[in-house]
Amino acid sequence: MGCLPNWMSRSSLTVGRINFGDAKETPDFDTIMALNKRANELEEANRKQPRPDKWIPIKTMEVGPHLVLELQYKNCTNYEGRKILVFRDTSLPELIEHNNNLIDPHFSDSSKYIHPVARFEPTQEGLEMAIQFARNIL
Repeated sequence: MGCLPNWMSRSSLTVGRINFGDAKETPDFDTIMALNKRANELEEANRKQPRPDKWIPIKTMEVGPHLVLELQYKNCTNYEGRKILVFRDTSLPELIEHNNNLIDPHFSDSSKYIHPVARFEPTQEGLEMAIQFARNIL
């Protein structure tokens, strides 16, 4: 076991945000620092994920019975938070009501919420592809 800094004691196996539980031996300082760095990276990545409650509509199109949405997620950083989503057999009012105003851009098998069936790059070409998908594939 390496030399431990003053802020970390053998009696406490929680260091920073990392709890080592019932570990028999306190990990060395380098291991702890690497784990803390990874925890910080994961936390930062999570902050950039689109929050289903923080969206604003950019474009809304009903294509037959399907819905094509271009949204911007305020906290998301890739593509300035823009997402193009296709939903099967629903309208925007139905989607908002069923999902309690939450629109998660991720795919899921959950039946609790209506989820997109497709996602496209948030560009003009991506929007055109989403419309073609809704017209011809669904």
